[in-house]
Amino acid sequence: MTEIDGARLDTAAQTCVRHAERVQSAIDSLRTVMPVGGSDLQQLTDEDVRALDQFVYRFGKLQDAAGTQLFAALLAAFEEPYREWSMRDRLNRLEQLGILSALDDWEAIRAIRNRLTHEYPDDAERQAAILDEAWTLAPVLLRIIHTVIAGAERRLDRRLPNINFA
Repeated sequence: MTEIDGARLDTAAQTCVRHAERVQSAIDSLRTVMPVGGSDLQQLTDEDVRALDQFVYRFGKLQDAAGTQLFAALLAAFEEPYREWSMRDRLNRLEQLGILSALDDWEAIRAIRNRLTHEYPDDAERQAAILDEAWTLAPVLLRIIHTVIAGAERRLDRRLPNINFA
């Protein structure tokens, strides 16, 4: 691993940890509110809405940062020719390397992240269902990030920033 690859990996891990900590903070703030039904969305306090916005935003940012930065930095650190690979090929290779083991979960997280980006202002039940699915997958996402970083540390014999609550 080159010095540049190591710095890139450190930065990607730090970014993911920062987003993961914010996701966890939002989860902690929303424990009494979630899961939520469509009619419940109208009853949320301003504070709950802010926490929910933070949750949605950081969930998406964490998934994006892991997929575009962390996974690429890991493959570069392992000197893999990943640049032309599809995301599925990258995930498969990380699985082969023993870094990522939850491919089906990752696909579900990617799908719900994409659904979170669409707004359904006239369908509160649909909004609530998407939020509830993200709520269910958030601990899975945090666990994946923790596991990926811990696996990279073991394989690369290198200390990386990591979340301490996953």
